[in-house]
Amino acid sequence: MKLPRTITVFRLSTPSLPEDHPINVLIPDPVGESWMTPIMDYLRHGTLPEDKIAAQRIRRQAPRYLIINGSLFRRGFSLPYLRCVSPPQTEQILQERLETENRPTNGAGSASDDDDDHDHGRDVPLPTNSQSLNKIKEVKTSSNADGGANNVSSKFPGPGVTNWHGYVTPAPAPAALPLPQKRNSGLYCTAKIFRPGSLEMADINNSANSSSDVHQNGSEEVKIDILEDDWWEPKPGCCIYKVPIDLRKKNEEAYTPQVISIGPLHHSKNELKDMQKQKKRYKHKFMERKGNEKLVEMKSYIKSQEIKIRNCYEQPSLLKSDPFVDMILDDSVFIIELFLKHYHNHDDFLLEKPRYKNTIKRDLQLLENQLPYFVLHELYMSAIKGYKGSSSTDPPSFLHISCNFFEYDISKMGVFHVEHFTDLRRHVLMQNHPTSEAKKSVVDLPCATKLDKSGVSFKHVENEDSLLDMKFLTSKRGSILPFFKKYELHIPRIMVNDWTEVLMRNVMALEQCHYPKETHVCNYITFMDFLINTEKDADLLIDKGIIVNCLGENKAIARMFNNFCLQTSKSPSCYSNLAERLKTHYRSPYHHAKATLKSVYFGDPWKGTGTVVGIIILLLALANTGLTNLRIEEEEEEEDQIDGRRKRKKKKKKMKKRKSIADRRRRRYRSTEKNSIRERRKRRRRSAEKTEQIGGEEDDSVFIIELFLRHYWNIDDFLLEKPRYRNIIKRDLQLLENQLPYFILNELYMSANKGFDSGSYKGSSYMGPPSFLHISCYFFGYESYDISKMEGVKHFTDLRRYFLMQNHPTSKTPKKVVDLPCASKLDKSGVSFKHVENEDRLLDLNFLTSKRGSILPFFKKYELKIPRIIVNDWTEPLIRNVMALEQCHYPKETHVCNYIAFMDFLINTEKDADLLIENKIIVNCLGENKAIARMFNNFCLQTSTSPSCFFDMAEDLKTHYRSPYHHAKATLKSVYFSDPWKGTGTVVAIIILLLTCFQTVTNVRRFYFK
Repeated sequence: MKLPRTITVFRLSTPSLPEDHPINVLIPDPVGESWMTPIMDYLRHGTLPEDKIAAQRIRRQAPRYLIINGSLFRRGFSLPYLRCVSPPQTEQILQERLETENRPTNGAGSASDDDDDHDHGRDVPLPTNSQSLNKIKEVKTSSNADGGANNVSSKFPGPGVTNWHGYVTPAPAPAALPLPQKRNSGLYCTAKIFRPGSLEMADINNSANSSSDVHQNGSEEVKIDILEDDWWEPKPGCCIYKVPIDLRKKNEEAYTPQVISIGPLHHSKNELKDMQKQKKRYKHKFMERKGNEKLVEMKSYIKSQEIKIRNCYEQPSLLKSDPFVDMILDDSVFIIELFLKHYHNHDDFLLEKPRYKNTIKRDLQLLENQLPYFVLHELYMSAIKGYKGSSSTDPPSFLHISCNFFEYDISKMGVFHVEHFTDLRRHVLMQNHPTSEAKKSVVDLPCATKLDKSGVSFKHVENEDSLLDMKFLTSKRGSILPFFKKYELHIPRIMVNDWTEVLMRNVMALEQCHYPKETHVCNYITFMDFLINTEKDADLLIDKGIIVNCLGENKAIARMFNNFCLQTSKSPSCYSNLAERLKTHYRSPYHHAKATLKSVYFGDPWKGTGTVVGIIILLLALANTGLTNLRIEEEEEEEDQIDGRRKRKKKKKKMKKRKSIADRRRRRYRSTEKNSIRERRKRRRRSAEKTEQIGGEEDDSVFIIELFLRHYWNIDDFLLEKPRYRNIIKRDLQLLENQLPYFILNELYMSANKGFDSGSYKGSSYMGPPSFLHISCYFFGYESYDISKMEGVKHFTDLRRYFLMQNHPTSKTPKKVVDLPCASKLDKSGVSFKHVENEDRLLDLNFLTSKRGSILPFFKKYELKIPRIIVNDWTEPLIRNVMALEQCHYPKETHVCNYIAFMDFLINTEKDADLLIENKIIVNCLGENKAIARMFNNFCLQTSTSPSCFFDMAEDLKTHYRSPYHHAKATLKSVYFSDPWKGTGTVVAIIILLLTCFQTVTNVRRFYFK
């Protein structure tokens, strides 16, 4: 699809100004160099800067631009060309925007007398905020108006103005102007304008084509594509955000101020109006001390920085210039005065009453309730000119009084840059956070109780302001006595009170929006979420002094941590090495055996003494048995001497016979063992040989193609840089009702890539453009799979189903699975569960029997191998949409539905979920294990399934479960041999029993047959 390259130009028949001006006319470029100069020199002459780094940057950026008629344009794969402007032009654009928004208009008449001071034909920007866009109306020609004047809404300039602009980037950085396209949805909206005259469509090469639809009244209908407001795209310097709605849903109160509003986001709320009186009181006190001139000076500074302050907020304020400046001044003076009163211990009822003080302290740290820190700092420095404190000649810094108010220890802080008070809170929490050389996301981690059972002891650290400083240490005494080596996980103490969740959620929201690649606090919360899985885990950490619970129930602690990470995205974690060390420790059977020995036999002094007494009794029994055998041998020697040689010969014959029998058995066993070893080697060779042989739709389409290409070529875009946006878009693109036919996307992509030049992309290994299937799989994370044989994909939901279905089992006699024992019942019948590292092939389930069972049937092992599945916030939506697709489009091939039904039978209660999580088949990122059971139990409601490919496997499992032999064997193992120490206890008891029986029989024999 070839996109039009046209610029819309108005030419009025009866203009009210001396001459007309085309749309997108800018002031001439200033003489001298700008940011565009090196790019244009490289495109025209191939010259590069001498600096190697700058040259590499220009060479990398140049393919994104082109020169048309002497002007530089930025190009995209499928977006319109964007005309680039220099910083001076950008500043004039922003100034015109501000003047136009603040200057009242005179309706649709001719220009008023007040406009005589302005230049004729000046450029007026289009409305750029959402309120103005909602007020776009139809402008129609009035037959009774003089000179063809229009009835124009008050929000639009009159017919005396012939130039309108649509701007993309309202910042001092390089801005760009879009070339309009004919669109009716997406990022564009349409204004219909009727006015006399003619419309010319001038293309980039200045060739004009007159095309217009003239109405009977002499007017024409002109459709102008207006770029919608870009408030949602982060501006340079943006640091104060509106909390995303999915995070806000989890706890609305955590992000909402209770008593005081700071900044524009909550300024107009009625429930916070009472504190405005206190702001006026503080302002009056400040004016009494410093005078009105100081307030005027501070106000002029805010006025000069208004654009920079507005750019700090993600959501633009609807306040005009003067009310906005007054609001910033009132809030700044209140904060400065409050901090100074607190620092100098001045009497004030807001500080004397802990309820007011704590609530204000809470509200001042909310993400949506902030002022830029640089404004507060500059106003404070202006306010303390000539100040002399009571105890020192120099006034305290604003950072010092801020930390004093929030009770932070400033002596431990280094030099750092702060955006606002929420960011200050984050920096305090981040002190001494661990660093990881190979950072990865922490996907799973054993909970605290499991680590405790593997020998990890938890120890609290008295460092509440540096929560992220966690360490896994080994005691020094282990180098001398390895058995007594101690493993300690040091975690800073955290006091959980009413404000803990509020402050943590706001810091996490800041990281999600502003630090998407440095989510250290989110990673800490994720780590703690893995440790605290149930109430028992919370009890353990509270007993160790790591958590100080001020909420009441310990269950509230577990619930709070389990809900923290919902709807959040994590960057590679600084705790990845720590988590890997803990998992390696947990997987070691030696550590489990040692911890079990300590807990079972030496858990307290009484168990320890009982164990020692038992060992002594065992040793005495062995000694007694040995002495008895010695006495028997002495008596037999005496009898032999009495009986003579006859008895000796008989004894020798018996010994020879026994020896020969033992030798024959030993030779037979060795030959059998050699044959079994040869057979196992042959099987390994066969398996190795086999392994070697196995080898709107237009806008939506353009958006998807452009998004996939930007992701494939690693082009900078904030939708892709922030994992939060990327993950949500990835989820939405796989919903069944949110699809485009795949063949349309493929055809449009092939059309858009005609004339593709791979040389424009440095480092590309393709002679031609990659296929749409290739970039689709790359975007969704399926690039490692073989897609050469993939055909007939309907859409992205079908693509997801295709990858889930790889290697699904087949059944000789497929039937519906009606019933199946749950996981805990199968475990009691001797079925062990084993995870398979194959997350994207969920249907590859197998029920296998170990080979050693052919030699020793009692030790035969039955394993149900299930691919690992990571359950997070997006698992249920994606699985449900694939199931809905099968219900509607594949009613006879509902393989994913059959897999979910199979898992639903296995997971009946929370105990079943615990078992599968413990065996690492399910990685729980939802918090409570009960949520896993609830999710799988609700999956299959109101669904129909076809004959299942898991039918044969289900029948094998049911046959195994019905066997009493398997239940008896599993009970024997669980009761007497569940761990090494129970096994050793059982073996010792058997030995003592046999020795006692032997001793008893010997004594009886001596008594009757002496």
